Amino acid sequence: MERLGAPCVRDTFYSPNYPVFGAISSVPLTLPNTTFTCEHAFGEMYVFLSCTGRCKNTACPLESRGLVRHNSCNLKGNTAFTLARRQSLTAVVETKNGYDNMFFLCEVNGKCLKYDKVCDLVNDCGDYSDEVNCTNHFKCEANGVLIDPTKKCNGVIDCIDFSDECNSECGKEIISGGPLKVLAWVIGGLSVCLNAFSLYNGASKLEGANHNGLFNVVAKIMINIGDLITGIYLLTVATVDTFFHGDNYCQDRFTWLTSKSCASIGIMMAFGSGISLYSMTYLSLFRAKTLGTSRLASPATFSWKYRFGFLIIIILSLAFALVPIFPSLEDFFVNGIFYDKRVRFFMADVNKEDHFSVLKAYYGSIAKQDLSWNEIERLTNLMFTNDYGQLQRTKIHFYGNEGVCLFKYFVKTDDPQQLYVWTNIFVYVLCFIIISICYISIHNHARRSRANVNQISRYKFRGRTNGQCEPRSTQQRALDRLQRSVTMIILTDFLCWIPFFVICAFHTLEILDASFLYTYSSILILPINSVVNPLIYDEMVSKLRMKIQNLFKDCKIGNNPRAVECVNVDNIVMQNLAVPTGLE
Repeated sequence: MERLGAPCVRDTFYSPNYPVFGAISSVPLTLPNTTFTCEHAFGEMYVFLSCTGRCKNTACPLESRGLVRHNSCNLKGNTAFTLARRQSLTAVVETKNGYDNMFFLCEVNGKCLKYDKVCDLVNDCGDYSDEVNCTNHFKCEANGVLIDPTKKCNGVIDCIDFSDECNSECGKEIISGGPLKVLAWVIGGLSVCLNAFSLYNGASKLEGANHNGLFNVVAKIMINIGDLITGIYLLTVATVDTFFHGDNYCQDRFTWLTSKSCASIGIMMAFGSGISLYSMTYLSLFRAKTLGTSRLASPATFSWKYRFGFLIIIILSLAFALVPIFPSLEDFFVNGIFYDKRVRFFMADVNKEDHFSVLKAYYGSIAKQDLSWNEIERLTNLMFTNDYGQLQRTKIHFYGNEGVCLFKYFVKTDDPQQLYVWTNIFVYVLCFIIISICYISIHNHARRSRANVNQISRYKFRGRTNGQCEPRSTQQRALDRLQRSVTMIILTDFLCWIPFFVICAFHTLEILDASFLYTYSSILILPINSVVNPLIYDEMVSKLRMKIQNLFKDCKIGNNPRAVECVNVDNIVMQNLAVPTGLE
């Protein structure tokens, strides 16, 4: 109340029986001269505030109970009888300060309570009549347990039936909000379609490709496979959200988070992201290494060392995705246990710390401070008799943080999974740095090549009629496309990964709680590259995109006969200039 900033005034609380001859039936108070919500007030304080008109939208809980008469309560102690309101016989109880008549009369059993037992979140009357007219609680639907209203929709489950978190005000879905649901279908569908088309196009180029060309094709296929898996992941999440769980997800949340299906699509996403990013890094290194190599190189066999490189990419991606679900490593990667709802003192997901507190209270003392999950399960089983039968429980795995089943990127300093997660993030950052350095080198090489093209063109057409050649020859256009592609590669990777790395760091340093961003990360931030990559790396998709753009241009270079003459000469020029293969 000190934070209300209102001046305090003197006021008086009167009991419903006021005045009572010879007994205490009023209390002088000093209260803020304003009204406010009383959801943080309980017991006697709540009664005094609400009955003096200080609580917003709240009636006094004593008003509906009527007078306390001489035979209303089964009072204990030194009891006497006196007049209330100068007309009714009432009972009073002797206290150290005199006789007291301030009681709350229960509705059914005639029990009387002191005011500190009214509106205190406890069903003291047995019929909830001491709590029913109070606005400082939320009532769980299944068992009628009363909780502080601030615990409603706070992300922590306090009711055994989840009704404090699964209701009309804050019901949780796998993908919340119509726009995100639509984006999941659109981005997932585009990713699958574009990458499937690129895969088909790449497979048709495998036969007869030269050495450098074959590496480019295989690398692009690997990127397409990784991005296709990402698209399938997104469509799977959207399908589960739309057709299987929907509005019921909040109640079924832990059944889904502990399921093998959730773990499988989480592994799928982690594997696809790894394949795509590592292949882009490998392709970037190869292109930077082959700067200056003629694109007309003679056919050669696909070197074993390149095959070994792609094999390493597959193994590394699969390892990072599968390690968190190894049974032998569950002490590092299991986040908690979800118990059968019959076990009423275990609600929602129970982590190691909560287990240890319960076990320590039950057994008195536990020698080990850091129990393994196997030890926790054994000690928990011993707490229950055979009447419960086999205690049902499932473990919440590494991918079961949110309904989208994403890799657990957001960890804090006390999380045992921090080292593994940040090792993975560090590898991704390193890949981004390598890709950026390689394509900056390619970009600089392209600029020098364009300058050479302009110089050769001016030499070959010196003295030609009008002294001018078409300024944008085939080679120049190829280099322009190269520069645009390089810029797009770096820009999209930057916009995708760098903000995400910053968010992960902020969460670990507890500058920001990024847990709510799991859904946005799985739908917008991470999968967007799976749509952009085919537009950049696949020539057929790029040409289709360029043709669509050219439909909106009024003048096309191909309609100029002088440009055709220049193109023929540039075919000779292209043999003398090195362009990084597969990028033009």
